[in-house]
Amino acid sequence: MQTRRIGVMVVEDHAIVRQGLRAVIGAQDDMSVVAETDDVHEAVPLFASSHPDVVLMDLRFRNGSGLEAIRALSAAFPHSRTVVLSNYSSEEHVFRAVAAGAQGYVLKEADPMDIVRALRTVHGGHRFFSAEASASLADHVHRSSLTAREHDVLELLARGTRNREIAGALRICEETVKGHVKNILSKLNARARAEAAREAIRRGIVDVG
Repeated sequence: MQTRRIGVMVVEDHAIVRQGLRAVIGAQDDMSVVAETDDVHEAVPLFASSHPDVVLMDLRFRNGSGLEAIRALSAAFPHSRTVVLSNYSSEEHVFRAVAAGAQGYVLKEADPMDIVRALRTVHGGHRFFSAEASASLADHVHRSSLTAREHDVLELLARGTRNREIAGALRICEETVKGHVKNILSKLNARARAEAAREAIRRGIVDVG
């Protein structure tokens, strides 16, 4: 009796990468690509129509963020399982992916069989992180991390938004924003807003692209 194959949905905006993933996944006896898209905004409706077992998701897209797509998938389909496939292994990239709902994280430079193992492991209900991603998570545990609200403030700060505008956008008072900015500068070891923004972008804490 043939075992049902693991259905994989690929969300990746580089055609060559998608082609390589189709070849690697298609060569496995126990899995197949059931859907793919280069548009991150199609992730949720495509998941709804194709019912994949695991999603393989990039983080950076020309038209949006893989993190937002993972959050949307987790909200719409609480039992969905996602493996991130990324060029970036900084602690903030990995931590934010996990916080968004990802169960796995593999680098694009990894051995193709690591991607296959990640898909099988996550489909089996477990987590899978490449060695680099695991090290980044371990580093994160030992560092002061931003609170959810501080991250919201930092996202706007990095876009050049003023305190009064941040307060309006987040529906908090301006004095509260100033307190969050002070904490952000301390946690990022920055002396000024511009320095904090540069450090946040460098570490992958925010993406203003």
